[in-house]
Amino acid sequence: MDEKITNKMSETLISSLSTFNLDKCVGYPRYSIHQECEFVYVAIDPCSIYGVDHRSSRFTIVTMIDPHVYIGVDSVEAHNSIEADEVLIKHLKKIRSIKWFQDSKIVLDIESGLGYEPSRIRKLVQDNFDGIICIDILVLGTRQAQIAKNRFDAMQIEFYEHLISDNPHVMKEIQAQFKSFTKTTKEDEIIKCTNHDIVTTMLRALNTRSMFLKDPRYSKYHI
Repeated sequence: MDEKITNKMSETLISSLSTFNLDKCVGYPRYSIHQECEFVYVAIDPCSIYGVDHRSSRFTIVTMIDPHVYIGVDSVEAHNSIEADEVLIKHLKKIRSIKWFQDSKIVLDIESGLGYEPSRIRKLVQDNFDGIICIDILVLGTRQAQIAKNRFDAMQIEFYEHLISDNPHVMKEIQAQFKSFTKTTKEDEIIKCTNHDIVTTMLRALNTRSMFLKDPRYSKYHI
C-alpha cells in the first residue's frame, strides 16, 4: 500500500481513537449474535511490497457484520499465492460454519492496484462459495476523502465474542497496531507506524460496508 495513503489513514485513526476507549474496546470482545445476518463484509489486503525501504505487507482478511462488529481477523506472512489461498478459504469456511452466517451473502472487497491478483482471488472465492457480491472499489488512494469521513469510533466498533482467527493473540496484535501509530515532526510524513496491515484492513472493511449500503449500484440487494 502506498505510504502516503497509509499516512492519511493513520492520521484518521489517531484522530478517531483515544487510548482509554481503545483499551476498553479491544479488551472486551464480547459481542453476542442471536440472529441470522443477511450480509457479511470481507475486506482483503493481498501481500505486496511498498515504501522506499521495500517493506512487505501480510495477507490480511477482515470480516465484519452490521452495524460495526468485527467477526474475523486473519493476517499471515504468506510466501506465495498457494499459502494465501489456503488461509482465505479456511477463514471463509469458518465463517460459513457458524449458523448465523451460513446463508449470509458475502460482500467481497479486494484491494486493487496489484495487477491481476484481485481478479484471481475474486474468482477463487466465487468458485468455492455461493452468494458472493463483489464490490468495485478503486485503489484506496483515489478514495482519501471518503476514508476521512469513515472514522473508527471506539464506542461503536465491537468484536464478536467468538472472533474467528488462527492467531490466539490476535486481539493483542490489533491493540499493538493501533498504539503503534505515532506522530512525527516532518510535514510530509505526518504519521509513522511499524505495522498496520490489520488496522488498515479494518478501516477498509468499514468503507466496504458504507459503500455497499450507500452506492446506488448495489441498491438492488437491499430491496
